[in-house]
Amino acid sequence: KGRVIDARAKGNIVNHLAELEKISPDNVVAVGDGANDCLMIQNAGLGVAFNAKEILKKVSNGSISRDNLLGLLNVLGIAEKGRELL
Repeated sequence: KGRVIDARAKGNIVNHLAELEKISPDNVVAVGDGANDCLMIQNAGLGVAFNAKEILKKVSNGSISRDNLLGLLNVLGIAEKGRELL
C-alpha cells in the first residue's frame, strides 16, 4: 500500500518531476479524474480530465470519456505501431 497523496502534493509533484527530468512543467502531461487533481492539472502543460467530475473538466485542457486512455496517445502523436513499446 502506498500513502494517500492530497491535492496540494499532486500539484507539487508535477513541478518536482519536471525538475528531476530537467524539463519545463509546460512539457508535462497530467491525467486526473477528481477535484483533488485540479492543482496537478493546472500545473501541467497539458491537463486531461479522464472520466472526470465536472469541476475537473473546467480546469483541464480537454477531457476523455472512454474506457481507456488510447485516445490520449493519438493526441500525443504516438502512432499505433509505437504503442507496442508502451
